[in-house]
Amino acid sequence: MRIPNDLKEQREKYEKQGLGTCGPSILALLFNHPVEYIINHWYEDEYKDKGYANLTEMRRELNCFTPNWVKIKRGNKSKELKLPEGYWMAIARIQWEGDWGHWIEAQKHTHYVLIQAWGGENRIFCNSIGWFNQSQNKNYLKKGHITSFLVIDNWKMVKPQDL
Repeated sequence: MRIPNDLKEQREKYEKQGLGTCGPSILALLFNHPVEYIINHWYEDEYKDKGYANLTEMRRELNCFTPNWVKIKRGNKSKELKLPEGYWMAIARIQWEGDWGHWIEAQKHTHYVLIQAWGGENRIFCNSIGWFNQSQNKNYLKKGHITSFLVIDNWKMVKPQDL
């Protein structure tokens, strides 16, 4: 998987507006597209309007590329960057801690990372850091926790041994 060439440019463009590109960045990484391509092809331009994606929207966009290969696993509140049992790749939804008041505000303070089994250890992709091994950044979730996963159940495009 190659990091998209426009990752930094798109992240900075959206961050200037107080928005993020973590969801589209992961899709761009998985499907070898520029981040801008993913954003421009988001359902009814809703990403451009909001600047963030909820779990249902992320699943819908993933299913555009990988029909019926993605399952949502909820209720996984965790401070550890680890994969759900039995899976080798998943997108984790992180809720950053804070007093957001309303659930819509809390939803704007979420983040997505890709977690992948890699040589006996998980490696993580974050759109602002890049790839890192789980053991390299044990404090990543110091101010947040994983709430849910989008697990990729039948990934036929890329096999772990081919990465």
